[in-house]
Amino acid sequence: MHMYGSVNATSDSARVRALELMGKTIGLFTGQKKEETISELTAAELEQEILKRLSRLFDS
Repeated sequence: MHMYGSVNATSDSARVRALELMGKTIGLFTGQKKEETISELTAAELEQEILKRLSRLFDS
């Protein structure tokens, strides 16, 4: 539903809200500050991480 709204919304604010809700659905915005060690990812590793997150989003 959010994906549909992010593509077909009539206003920019509606698109942004739909994308925000999609991000919250997969835990992108937790509201808590996490300290992580930033590591260098190869392009292939980054692609795999993005595909994994998209799969989680669309398979739920």
